[in-house]
Amino acid sequence: MGFFLAYLSISAAVICVGALLLVSNYIQKAIGKNGLVVLSKLTGLILAALSAQMIFEGADAFLLQTLEKLK
Repeated sequence: MGFFLAYLSISAAVICVGALLLVSNYIQKAIGKNGLVVLSKLTGLILAALSAQMIFEGADAFLLQTLEKLK
């Protein structure tokens, strides 16, 4: 079941990315040059937030593991 869900998730992501690539010219015309700049910066902000979350979760797990060893 887990393999099926993983396969389904990857397939859905590929279909979504493909659909976005197919309509990218229309999206570009609709939001304009300034919209693309804003969208690019917003995407970078989301990526930075995800990166920070991953780093903090890793540090938290490391510190908890270290504290468990000291007990």
